[in-house]
Amino acid sequence: MTSYEFEVICKNTLINHLKLIYNEDFTIKDLYLVWYAKELQNHKCTICDLKDNSRYYECTYNGDKDELYVDIYDKQYNIIIGSKDFKTSVDVTE
Repeated sequence: MTSYEFEVICKNTLINHLKLIYNEDFTIKDLYLVWYAKELQNHKCTICDLKDNSRYYECTYNGDKDELYVDIYDKQYNIIIGSKDFKTSVDVTE
């Protein structure tokens, strides 16, 4: 399976299941591939929902079992930390 084929499989799977779960119509243009990785026979990607930016999806293909797993996440928090507050050292006493 190519990366493009995996992306299309994931998006089509999401379109079918999101209609059942949320009773909303989605098209392939409503879903955006954010990140993709392949390791050996396994594929994984994250997809964002352009209609509702509080949801995103993770699709994992297990090549050993020939199965696709879909996880749906809802954004809980959006915390902004300015660079002046970045901690760049390690405190071994903590």
